[in-house]
Amino acid sequence: MSVEDLISGRLNDFDPQLSVEIIKKAVAGDKEATRQVLEAFEPFIIQSSTVTDENGTYVDEDLAQELRLIILEQTPKFPYQFGE
Repeated sequence: MSVEDLISGRLNDFDPQLSVEIIKKAVAGDKEATRQVLEAFEPFIIQSSTVTDENGTYVDEDLAQELRLIILEQTPKFPYQFGE
């Protein structure tokens, strides 16, 4: 299995429209591609930042924002070798 297949398979769990080309562009700093990557992870972000406590079940917006920032900070550092 190639790196492309692995990445596409993993990310397609989030959004089937998230292609290797979009990932490459996001890593290179393309703002629209970065927006698409962030949008693809939004369901994961919401799921991961949903908490239940004595106040009920809700999305912890601070945690959700932290997760978004981590994705934005790490995207340019994403290591890949797409047949290059």
